[in-house]
Amino acid sequence: MSQRKISSKKICAVILAVYAVCAVLFLVIARDQIIYTSDETYQLANSAQRDLGELTDGMEILQTFRSKHRYLKNVEGYFLTYGRENSGTVRLEVLDMEDGSVLSESSADLSQLGNGEWQTFALDSPIDTWELKDGIVGLRFMFEGCEAGSTVTMTVQDIQTDGGSLTVNGEAVEGSSLCVGAVQYNDSGHAVWYPIALGIGLAVLLVFCVWNILAEKKGKMTIGLRFLYMLERYDFLLRQLVSRDFKTKYKRSFFGVLWSLLNPLLTMGVQYVVYSRIFRFDIPAYPVYLLTGVVFFNFFTDSTTQAMNAITGNASLITKVYVPKYIYPVSKVLSSSINLFLSLIPLFLVAWLTGCGISWAYLMIPFGLVCFLLFVTGVSFFLSAAMVFFRDIQFLWGVFTMLWMYATPIIYPLSLLEGTFLLPFQRVNPMYYFMTFFRTIIMDGVSPEPTQYLMCLLSALIVLLLGGLFFRKTQDQFILHI
Repeated sequence: MSQRKISSKKICAVILAVYAVCAVLFLVIARDQIIYTSDETYQLANSAQRDLGELTDGMEILQTFRSKHRYLKNVEGYFLTYGRENSGTVRLEVLDMEDGSVLSESSADLSQLGNGEWQTFALDSPIDTWELKDGIVGLRFMFEGCEAGSTVTMTVQDIQTDGGSLTVNGEAVEGSSLCVGAVQYNDSGHAVWYPIALGIGLAVLLVFCVWNILAEKKGKMTIGLRFLYMLERYDFLLRQLVSRDFKTKYKRSFFGVLWSLLNPLLTMGVQYVVYSRIFRFDIPAYPVYLLTGVVFFNFFTDSTTQAMNAITGNASLITKVYVPKYIYPVSKVLSSSINLFLSLIPLFLVAWLTGCGISWAYLMIPFGLVCFLLFVTGVSFFLSAAMVFFRDIQFLWGVFTMLWMYATPIIYPLSLLEGTFLLPFQRVNPMYYFMTFFRTIIMDGVSPEPTQYLMCLLSALIVLLLGGLFFRKTQDQFILHI
């Protein structure tokens, strides 16, 4: 062991240091993403049954409602422009109805409003509605510089909201509510579990490191030490295999690596036209929702399909030179992961262009990526070993992945599965947990709940363990069948 270039003490020190830095970044930089829930829009009325006529200069509309969540972030209003370009300004004031004080205000240029569209009024800072009496909030819309023939109107629905009332120029409109929405969020009830989970993770790492250091002193081999020594010895071969697989994929291709960027975008474009225009799924930021599913499921399909032939395709090397056989499926997953990382570029670009934005919550994406890579590696171990004994699996796997894709909410919302056997299936569907994890971060800009972290980690470790055990148990028989 003294001839080894690596030392378990140094490796453990690096692992613990990296973990500590990541934990601090997670708790400090991503604080706002883990202590609050994602935004929810409470629409007081969403069906425009009638309009209020032209809203000219000096007119005021006051809508009150009882807040459904603690913090009020933004307000959305539904406007009709009569299909013309208008002039003037609409100003929104958020009121404390107990004393009439203005809590926040925002305004919009009427010439910039679209016909039959929801206009967002961004508030200066979130309002804590728990500090208001009975949680009653007032929304006062005031119209300035608006002349008849060049102004807009708002709509109402015959519905009475909890604690709500509607007045137009001081006159009550009984039994009706304005078509407005309140974008709100709450304190996360799960925030306390994040530091606890990080503490448990640190304790597990400490036990693992101490175990390996003591084993090294006694001259014993553990799974961790064996993996590190194998990685040290065959790292050059692994890098060559990854490089070979990546270059072979784009050999003689005109666009080359550019296909890693174009492929998910083209796939998303086709599916977006089909599913959003024909089936009309009502999913906010549907391009991001769809592209997230396309990117990660395509990686899963591509990497496992390549790894399936990792052993049979390297028969000439396996029969002549001793190399740990698990290196071959691992190299396939790593080479495909390069395409995954490149595909994340158009995904983040689409998220930014569609208004989802880039938040500090993106710091949590590496955790999901590591878990997803471990999960895919576990599946690849099983497929590459099974392929040696049952060659028909290469045909069955294509059908199976297609069924798996349609059984997972990748192109449609989860609500579509209500009342079917596929809804309870999602509880044991690892792909559902990974998709939900990444979508929560990319679309909502907040940290997933602790249960999502746990399910991703458990899915990865269980599949990796089962796949690794199956591969290890059967690898001695590979030479007899390849």
